[in-house]
Amino acid sequence: MSRARTWALAAFASAACLQIIWSSRIPVGIYYDDALYLCFARALSHLSIVLPDGRVHTDLLPSFGLLLALPVRLFAPRFELLRYFAVALTWIASFMTWRLARGFLDENWALAAAALFALNTGVMMHCGALMPDIAYTALSLALFAGLGSRRLGWLAAGAAAAALMRPQGVLLILSLALAIAAARGLKRAVVFLASALTLPACWFALCFRFSQTTGDYLGQWHRAMARLAESGGQLGHAALQVVILGGGALNASFLPGFADLALGFLMLGLAAGGVARGLKGPHRPQILAMAAYFVAILCLHQTWFLQGYRYFIPLTSILWIFVLLAVKPWLERRGRLALGALAALLVLAVYQDVAMLPPAGSPPTLWPETMAWIAANTPAQARFQSIHDASVMLFTGRPAVGFTRDLDSREQWLAQCASLHVDYALVNQGTALRTPWFKPDESLSLVYRNPAEDSLLFAIGRSAP
Repeated sequence: MSRARTWALAAFASAACLQIIWSSRIPVGIYYDDALYLCFARALSHLSIVLPDGRVHTDLLPSFGLLLALPVRLFAPRFELLRYFAVALTWIASFMTWRLARGFLDENWALAAAALFALNTGVMMHCGALMPDIAYTALSLALFAGLGSRRLGWLAAGAAAAALMRPQGVLLILSLALAIAAARGLKRAVVFLASALTLPACWFALCFRFSQTTGDYLGQWHRAMARLAESGGQLGHAALQVVILGGGALNASFLPGFADLALGFLMLGLAAGGVARGLKGPHRPQILAMAAYFVAILCLHQTWFLQGYRYFIPLTSILWIFVLLAVKPWLERRGRLALGALAALLVLAVYQDVAMLPPAGSPPTLWPETMAWIAANTPAQARFQSIHDASVMLFTGRPAVGFTRDLDSREQWLAQCASLHVDYALVNQGTALRTPWFKPDESLSLVYRNPAEDSLLFAIGRSAP
């Protein structure tokens, strides 16, 4: 066994252990989106798309909910057990990284690419989160790896599932079609496009039927463009993308000043070199599709104000494959230096993962005592308002809505609560201190407080139950 393979396999073992530890220390519901997808999966398991708040959430695409539906049905209400299902999806994404990379790199460096993905701190932070990003990553990598297959029907079905898992899946379909056109002709590409886009089009039509919009993402996108149109917004946003993606792939977030930005540009420059080298080889259609997808996702996020490594997880494996492809001749000529560089990257990744590990003793779910009290002591149809509205719906079954930011006074807030038929407001201590609205009087009474969980529950317009 070569030393590169030994290092890679040792990294995989470390990654598996760290992912299990990381996932056990992050409460289910802490990300908000994870609780929302679990609510959606529970609704789908009962053949419905309506959540406890009575709404159809059109930003929740169905593929990941369907993937979770059976595990949710089996393990509810022990939702914390599903974290290990998410970890298993991370392992599958690592495997698919290796499977795709070995088409361009030798076996050992394909393993290295997969190990660098598995140990990435951004991936580690989300490895136990029940959100679609890592599952989508695994599926997109499988589709790129399957471009050489003659079974375009299966490829189209997988691409449709990807587009119904993350909105970026539409860009994935277009990128795959580009590769099919380059390898097999325009006619087959058009057939693939029509097949892959049929199911997503049906879903968007269903969303329009329920909510008169094809998705909540459109409204969010318009608001994002307005913010990014401000002076200097686009340039700063682009620099942040480079730091998050390029620097984040190297686990360089701890570096001071512009060092992480410089490393980010270095990684993207090497990736461009890898694309140029790959386009000269026998796998030109695959490289073309991956590069087009990579650029399209970067352009998409240039119009999207939300940033975080979560949104770049699907690009991490592709970035490392391109970078290793660029330095492939150097890897072959300078084996010891290459092995030393790989070992340094893997050790740095493990160091970062351990240094950022959440403290032990975290509860398995968000505010478990508070949620249990709500479930036992409030009416089943009581309506809640909270920044954790998705978790309230998941753990108590009560309908809930979030807070809005366009209110200027307590009177406006109470009027909004009346119009939405809100009975209780669930907040944390920090929110209550920052906002003068949460002062008990004849309109608002404190009915529950849990200092250990930092939660406060107010009854609106009534005394304590």
